[in-house]
Amino acid sequence: MDFVIGLLPSRRHYDSIWVVLDRLTKSAHFLLVHTSYTAEDYARLYIRELVRLHRVPLSIISDRGTQFTSQFWKAFQKGLGTQVLLSSAFHPQTNGQAEQTIHTLEDMLRACALDFKGSWNDHLPLIEFVYNNSFHSSIGMSPFEALYGRKCRSPIGWFEVGEAAVSGSDLVFEAMEKVKLIREKLHRVIRSHMQMLEGETLSLKLVAYKVELPSELSSVHPIFHVSMFRKYIRDVVVVDSSVLWRNQSIKGATWEDEADMRSKYPHLFSANSDQAEATKGGKECSEEAPKSCKKKGTVAGAVALIIGTSIGSGILALPQKTSLAGLIPSSIAMTMCWAFLLIEALLLVEINVGLLKRNKVKFEESELEVISIRTMAEETLGEWGGALATVTYVFLGYTSMIAYISKSGEILCRLINLPESVLGFLFTSLFTILISVGGTKTIDQVNQWLTALMIGLLVAIEVLIILYGGWSGDEGSSDWGEVPPAIPVLIFSLVYHDLAPVLCAYLEGDLKRIRASVLIGGLVPLLALLVWDAIAFGLSSQVDHVADPVELLLRVKWSGVSYMVQAFSLLAVGTSLIGTLLSFFEFLKEQLNNLDLQPDVYTRSIYSSQLRLRTWWRRNNLGFTAIAIAAAPPLLVSTTIPDAFSAATDIAGGYCMTILYGILPPAMAWAMLNSEGQDSEMMISRARPALLSVGLVACAIVALQILQDFSMLHS
Repeated sequence: MDFVIGLLPSRRHYDSIWVVLDRLTKSAHFLLVHTSYTAEDYARLYIRELVRLHRVPLSIISDRGTQFTSQFWKAFQKGLGTQVLLSSAFHPQTNGQAEQTIHTLEDMLRACALDFKGSWNDHLPLIEFVYNNSFHSSIGMSPFEALYGRKCRSPIGWFEVGEAAVSGSDLVFEAMEKVKLIREKLHRVIRSHMQMLEGETLSLKLVAYKVELPSELSSVHPIFHVSMFRKYIRDVVVVDSSVLWRNQSIKGATWEDEADMRSKYPHLFSANSDQAEATKGGKECSEEAPKSCKKKGTVAGAVALIIGTSIGSGILALPQKTSLAGLIPSSIAMTMCWAFLLIEALLLVEINVGLLKRNKVKFEESELEVISIRTMAEETLGEWGGALATVTYVFLGYTSMIAYISKSGEILCRLINLPESVLGFLFTSLFTILISVGGTKTIDQVNQWLTALMIGLLVAIEVLIILYGGWSGDEGSSDWGEVPPAIPVLIFSLVYHDLAPVLCAYLEGDLKRIRASVLIGGLVPLLALLVWDAIAFGLSSQVDHVADPVELLLRVKWSGVSYMVQAFSLLAVGTSLIGTLLSFFEFLKEQLNNLDLQPDVYTRSIYSSQLRLRTWWRRNNLGFTAIAIAAAPPLLVSTTIPDAFSAATDIAGGYCMTILYGILPPAMAWAMLNSEGQDSEMMISRARPALLSVGLVACAIVALQILQDFSMLHS
């Protein structure tokens, strides 16, 4: 007895065949069974299909299946008076006949399924009939003839195949004579006592081996026939490299043949050879080799990003908005807004670093692996938080971009005789191409130089105005009632929080360096804005009926100050545009990457030039798509609505920034604290009173802005 298993379930849910053979006549029965059958099920089938036709056998040989080694099956066969013998898997000495029959059966099943289609169990009765009426060379006749002593009557005439040598009792007598002859030969060959003289040669033939199996295969019988062994041939080792393409996230990495990659891009392997030696053994950076392991980002670069983003187009709108409140009220309000936004920024970086550690993000050299504000909100507050953050961030990004494009066109229009919309379009397109083609490293270097030049111009302007007596020192009138309308512009001028995910990835989650960058980078814009606002107040107090004090700076004729103000204004807009566009680009790229967009499969039948073009586009299309989505809508709006700077700053600062960077960070920190507990590195996120206070302040700012907008609509 043996089984054919692993078959496809038939219409009646059979998935196995029980093969039962008669050792003498070679007749076979192929019975449909299911792998879930128990010993009781096999006992019923045994009585119904075998004992009913052939009476109770003297002995049976079966495999070591659980149904045949169970106590029920042993007691059942003992009650019938049948001796149960168990075979060992893959041992032809005991079960070779059943194995050979199963091979024949599988070939017949395969042929019937291919030629006649349909389910395999439909062909099984005919296969059994053909097998039992086919000539067997071992007995010299068909199993049917050996069993019943006559040929099977059939229209096809199988009885003509081969000749019946013996039949009936003669077959049994011949088998007994052969067994007797075999025993005599074995008795002469096998001698219990052998005497060997020194120098004699003895040849031994080994046909079975005992194999030392591992512990997990302890249930397998360890003795195997020599025919079951095959020579072990080690697989050919093919070395692949995981390739992270430019402008693709880690999910977009592909496995490429290392030999092919070495031939095409040898500089990649030579450049990383030293690093590979340093990282051998699983240690990338250690205390023993601090010089060979450098941080990816620098504090100076992070500070430059923050300063460049903060000292932007908001500084140009600030004097006009705060002129009615006076120097003292506006300075106090500016300092309070700065402290409020500093706490919110530290909250954001603590949450982002916590998620980076929880998600075990690996920082790659080719690009930043950023966890965006939307992912932060979704992982802490749930889907509703992610949806709110996405909508607010996208609206904020577009309104900020519209403000920058509109202001850049207005500034360039004073220098170049072209429409503002065209100049703003060209100015923004320049930085868009720089980010999409140059990458993070290039834009970081450009931003650091532009920020340094902008700070130098700002200091020079302020010093020149003071030296040439442009500042009277008059503080002007103080009107605390005019402070609330200026709060949106104050927030817009001091916000750099959209850079928080970029900073955390740029500085590889190092909280100490991130906090230092946030503190230094936020303090410099505050001091610059306070001095800038004081100078603008001093100038405006000398001239009546001037709505925008920056216009006075453009009229100053001392030592080219007006040209310096124009250059400073352009640099302020440019550095703000870089920070906002870079953060918006990384945000959109993460969202597009989460869609799991798979690139098309390219064949090698196309021309080599087309293959190179398509391969280049496959590696960079995600980044180009993200930058196009970030830049195209603001460019379109700014060309249709040229004078949108003031309205865009009010909307961005009063609603979008306050919700996104004022209300959401305390809520995310509170939810994270409830779910994960207190982290030793998190300072502000653990202080629930501080979270509650900054959250209420942010809600109050939004409510105040709503009341002001309603009052303006009714007035």
